[in-house]
Amino acid sequence: MDSSYLNITLLQGAIRSNNVSDNLNYWEQQLENILDTTQLIVLPETFNTGFMNHPENLAEPEFGVTFRWMQQQSVSRNAVVCGSFMVKSEETIFNRFYFIRPDGSFQYYDKQHLFRLGGENEWLTAGKRRIIIEYLGWKIFPMICYDVRFPVFSYNRWSEVNGYEYDLMLVCANWPASRSKAWDTLLKARAIENQCYVAAVNRVGVDFNELNYDGHSQIMSPKGGVLTKAKNSQEMIIQKDIDYQSLQYFRKHFCTGMDQN
Repeated sequence: MDSSYLNITLLQGAIRSNNVSDNLNYWEQQLENILDTTQLIVLPETFNTGFMNHPENLAEPEFGVTFRWMQQQSVSRNAVVCGSFMVKSEETIFNRFYFIRPDGSFQYYDKQHLFRLGGENEWLTAGKRRIIIEYLGWKIFPMICYDVRFPVFSYNRWSEVNGYEYDLMLVCANWPASRSKAWDTLLKARAIENQCYVAAVNRVGVDFNELNYDGHSQIMSPKGGVLTKAKNSQEMIIQKDIDYQSLQYFRKHFCTGMDQN
């Protein structure tokens, strides 16, 4: 553990539908407003295009323009930059979350639970693996939007030797305003049942399907309390330290994990 604290920044912004260059320019401007002390920057789901139908023409190769932009931003900010966008690998398209470190190394997760009500399963392929990322002594579990509805998927395994499987759940989303109550409730439930921090970022604005998004980006404690939350429907940046020692103290004195196995 390099430090007891991890400083997280969530970027709640308005995505320009189907325009990669405009979106990357927009996010770069937002990044200029981030304090240098941050260590982890989280962008919304499909931050470079918005959630769309039939993304064949905008899905990028694995190491295309958006991936290289994320690497550049990570190096210049000396912080992890992460978020999801549509990636085409051979003839298969994934909604892929990249976690890119300042040294250029990266890991990725492909969205496993595709949103059938929105037809996402018709043009994207579901991921097949669940990953845990280690960074600065923290164990981090990434999820994308609809994944958060599946508690078995996010089950935080516990063992006598290693303790809990992860410490921080990261969620990036395009979650419509009509279901904001479910978003708030599910995030609270995931934090409490998994005894972990939850950092979840959502977009604002209106997409090309005329769906409205009102944000509700937030960072939650392992007890289910809101540590910080963005103002609804506003483009804004929130930044917060989370404390590893506090997490371990809570788990030690109220460990539900040992009763799950």
